[in-house]
Amino acid sequence: MLFRLLFIIYFEDRNHDLLTGHPYWQYSLDTIFDNLQDKLAKPSRYTAFFDLKRLFDILDTGAADIDVPLFNGGLFDRKRASLLSPDKLFDNASLKSVLERLRYKTRRGNTLFDERRDFANMSVTHLGRIYEGLLEFSFEVPQEDAVYLEYQIGKEAIVEAYFDRYDFEQLRKTPNFKEIRHQDYFQNGFLLKSENNSRKVSASYCLAIISPCLRTAFAAQPR
Repeated sequence: MLFRLLFIIYFEDRNHDLLTGHPYWQYSLDTIFDNLQDKLAKPSRYTAFFDLKRLFDILDTGAADIDVPLFNGGLFDRKRASLLSPDKLFDNASLKSVLERLRYKTRRGNTLFDERRDFANMSVTHLGRIYEGLLEFSFEVPQEDAVYLEYQIGKEAIVEAYFDRYDFEQLRKTPNFKEIRHQDYFQNGFLLKSENNSRKVSASYCLAIISPCLRTAFAAQPR
């Protein structure tokens, strides 16, 4: 889902002037996001996710009625993303949070969405590198509570990694320890993890929001 959203934002930003006057814009991700700012978009409802799945279908098969050709490559093929098939996967509040974190830069350590990301100047090469980078990471279900930690010891390089709760508490006792940020993950949740025990920062903005939705999706799959 992350790469789908990145592709759509890139496509819409890159062709903004053309698309705003095109019938596509009524169904665009930009319009979905704008609608989520409306007071009528109740946080506990799933109207935005319905609109998003419709947009995925439009881009997958094309829509002659609104002059949208199909996008070859299978990125939006439902069969390749069965976890997104269940209904009521992302409520309006969750999807709004995901899109905010993708569209706006945040200052490390707080949630000020004060600067719009410039996707228009990304190249296809950038998208390819992001996709290849994501393939190096996988979801893991922790068997015990875990902590994702970014920290520094004195003037040494910043380290980022997952720790169990005991190791985390022991590490904090290290002389000249400086915590930059940490995030708690609970047993039977989801971690986005690489072979070197770190996580892909560009792919993890939405992880805390997506994790409960992934649990719902996995539960909905036939055993």
